[in-house]
Amino acid sequence: MPIPKDKFITYSLDTLCNFFAQSIKGDYDHNLLLIQRKPQIKYLEQYLHDIGTKSMIVEADYIDHDYIVDYAGYYSRCFQSYPKVCNRVHFFNKLYDDEYIDNMFRGNDIEPFFNEDHYLGFLVIKPLPHRILGRICLKTYSSDNSRRYYPVCRPYNVHLYGLSTKLISLTFQEQDCVISVCATSALWSVFQKTSELFHHRLLSPFEITNNKAAIQGTDSRVLPNPGLNCNQIASVIRSVHLEPLAIQCVDENVFKNTFYAYIISGIPIIVVIELFSLHVERGWESMGLHAVTGTGFSLNDQDPFNKLFTIF
Repeated sequence: MPIPKDKFITYSLDTLCNFFAQSIKGDYDHNLLLIQRKPQIKYLEQYLHDIGTKSMIVEADYIDHDYIVDYAGYYSRCFQSYPKVCNRVHFFNKLYDDEYIDNMFRGNDIEPFFNEDHYLGFLVIKPLPHRILGRICLKTYSSDNSRRYYPVCRPYNVHLYGLSTKLISLTFQEQDCVISVCATSALWSVFQKTSELFHHRLLSPFEITNNKAAIQGTDSRVLPNPGLNCNQIASVIRSVHLEPLAIQCVDENVFKNTFYAYIISGIPIIVVIELFSLHVERGWESMGLHAVTGTGFSLNDQDPFNKLFTIF
């Protein structure tokens, strides 16, 4: 059943997944099955539940700046035809019926819905095969109840139907394994904050991966991209006139103290970790390196540095 656009819809994970499956080409049932299996969907389900999501609006034919730059640089040149517009889903902590927007446009005296009290944020749906989660900007957990802290946030002005509101958050997105692999996605989130702090140009994922400083001397094709190494990450950071600092933390306490010092100062960091998988017969096997953005932490009441972890 098609999901109505520009109308309030009662939020549920099934409804959201149905719309994801409708937003990309291919067999609907196959798309839905793959989307439901994505670990990012499980994460979103828990997150949206925890911040009290009750209803949502689908904003159709949304022009997303980062995706349109990626589209112009890569997807428009692909043999397969990809749409250049996205959909954007907005989330609210109150349950509105589908007549609410009609009454608003008629000028009826109704309670305002698009404000900091009721608005929870948005996510952009990219029209790509299964790598659909574009820019995601959601309200953070409350520090009072969760003991989670988010010093690395910034204000975003969000517009919908001629209305505007402000949201304090830091955007992130799913890696697409073509333009934006893990290091590119991590840098993109870091630059969301550092562009506000140090007033440098905000790069899109395509501009990060295709950065001339990062690809200089590369002996393989740039796109599709297998990922950036640490030297390339440092080169991209220098390209926006910032100076990178690499710290190797072999000791757990050194890592926690370093992490805390930067994050509490409002400066995001990129954490490069090695992932392992455990096999019954072969034991632990390395799965390679992975880069994530550090934006927040959780503190244990008894020992503040005994339980500290990144959120994104």
